[in-house]
Amino acid sequence: MLRDLDPPMDGTTRRRLTRLIDAIETGPAPSLDDLREGVDRPLQIVSDNRHAGPRRPSRTPLVVGIAAALALLVGAALVLRTARDDRDGDLSNDLDDLPRLVPDAATLPAGFDPAFALDLPLPADDVDPGTTAVTIYGDPDAAGSGAPVADADLAVIVVQDETIGLAGSTARVRGREGRSGTSSEANDVGIAVSGGVAWLTWDETESVEVTLASRRLTADALATIAEGLTVDGPTVRLGTLPAGVDGTPIGALPEMPFSGIAYAGVSDPGHAFYYGLVNGPSTLVTTFAGNASELTAGRWMSGADQPVTVRGREGWFGESAGVFGAAAQILLWQESDGVIGIVQTAGMTREQVVRIADSLHPATDDEWRRLLDAAAG
Repeated sequence: MLRDLDPPMDGTTRRRLTRLIDAIETGPAPSLDDLREGVDRPLQIVSDNRHAGPRRPSRTPLVVGIAAALALLVGAALVLRTARDDRDGDLSNDLDDLPRLVPDAATLPAGFDPAFALDLPLPADDVDPGTTAVTIYGDPDAAGSGAPVADADLAVIVVQDETIGLAGSTARVRGREGRSGTSSEANDVGIAVSGGVAWLTWDETESVEVTLASRRLTADALATIAEGLTVDGPTVRLGTLPAGVDGTPIGALPEMPFSGIAYAGVSDPGHAFYYGLVNGPSTLVTTFAGNASELTAGRWMSGADQPVTVRGREGWFGESAGVFGAAAQILLWQESDGVIGIVQTAGMTREQVVRIADSLHPATDDEWRRLLDAAAG
């Protein structure tokens, strides 16, 4: 009966609702604890029926990738639960450390004023289970160009205790049942897929899912690469590679939480500022500890392949389809040695995004505490 109602919704929401209905119809009845957890953690998927064998819950990421408005909204819910910041010590504003950057109000959309902040890393008790490790291979000589790779690219994505969240055609991979496709659909680990990404994914073990993805290689090429892999738990070693793909990593995000800030590691210190509405213009500014390798991997994940000058530095801009139909934008740059800066927006132009980034300034202690209090309140 739920299927027959057919309310209007975007494709991603429809797929998630379908999986939820499947879980209700085919899975065991939820316990009282399950129901309580579902209330406490909104927009989680009870279970995932795409896998044969043991199921792992598929959770919607809280602020991940450039999935824009929906991710930002759920991130806001996390902030409201976790920003119980009662630390009274000094708040460092040293630009050589980890700056708490906030934009000038004049650069932000008018008409609403919900703004809040949080500090990273997020408390362990408030981060959902599951981690993602991403390693990017390509042409090392192209890593500094507009696109992080040139003629060929390969991402090896290892998800533990979770799933990447891509639907597709059934495929046999390494003697296991898997899925493959060339997709422009959303996923749970923050890959911006506008323009299409070929991918191949399978459960290597009960708790380890491996995905190969590329914007330039074909699904057949990925299948050949998969058969030559050596996999030891979460460690994946490459075998024979196509021409143009070097076996030396050009970028890596070694451990991202499934619920957190896009491209920041599970233990990376940093700060985030949010302003906006779920189905309208919104802005998320993040600074966190990260090096050039992590920036390159973030550029591949986000699809940020347009060189742009930001804050007097080299940066990269990308745009992707948002979950509510409005375009989502991202701008990444190296704020200083060991510090990555990211501005993610929904419903804005490239010029607006750059203007927001250029206006960023260190928040005073009082300003930052007010923003933390807004999240807690």
